[in-house]
Formats: sequence, structure tokens, C-alpha cells
Amino acid sequence: MVIRFIPEIQSTRTQITIAAFDALNAKKYDLAIQKADAVINENSGGAALDQERLAHNATPQPPTGKVSDEQKDQIFSHGLLNDVSACYYIKAESLEHLNRINEALSTYAQTTNLTYARVYDPSDKTFWSPSEGAQGKLRQLQPTQ
Repeated sequence: MVIRFIPEIQSTRTQITIAAFDALNAKKYDLAIQKADAVINENSGGAALDQERLAHNATPQPPTGKVSDEQKDQIFSHGLLNDVSACYYIKAESLEHLNRINEALSTYAQTTNLTYARVYDPSDKTFWSPSEGAQGKLRQLQPTQ
């Protein structure tokens, strides 16, 4: 799966996120983790605050799939949250490919907390939710009781 987040204006943080996606897609999993961690370590607190504020204000969840220009602008206005969530997902997927399943499970679980984040897929001009993707991965990877 080739996935990328490309807003209209790219911050350094977003450029690192794109580099992490590129490393994941190139199967350079250690590099993907390194890039993802750079974004997570520097920005996870701010992303958590954005998530908490949106939840506290009972803001409706942003849509997935194709969206209007207004919705697109609204989603991109939460770039910090989007980048951090994307990086948690990239890290988890890389850990999974490296067969570090327990670490992947923990990282996917962290991803599920950022429910307002969206990632843009330029190939089909749609948005997807890392939180929802991580929930699916958790169901897939966790042993059944």
C-alpha cells in the first residue's frame, strides 16, 4: 500500500512524515521507525492536546474518503495531529514487518487514541483514519482468547 500525507504547504515535520512513509513503502523499516520516532518524540504532546481539545468540544469526527474543499482545509488545519498519528501508524506497521509484534501492538494501540487524525492519499485523493486502520490491525494481530 502506498500512502502519503501531502498538505498544500509542507512543514519540516510533514516532510519527515513523508520520508517515513517513503521508507515504509521502500521496505526500509528501521529508517521508517527512525523518521517516525523523530516526529513522535518532538510532537506527541501537542497532538494529544489537539485530540483532547477536539474531543472536549465534542467536535464531529472528520470524514474519510473523498471530502469537500472546506472539509479538506479543516482536516489539514490539524497537521500536527495528522502527522503524529501517521507516524505512529508507520512505526507500528514497520515493527510488524520486522516481526516485533508486541511493540507493533503497543504502537497500534497508541495510534487508536488519535481519532481525529486523517491521512491524505494523493493517489485517489481520499482521506483515511490511522486510528481506524490501527483498530483493524489490532484485531488481526491479537491472539484470540
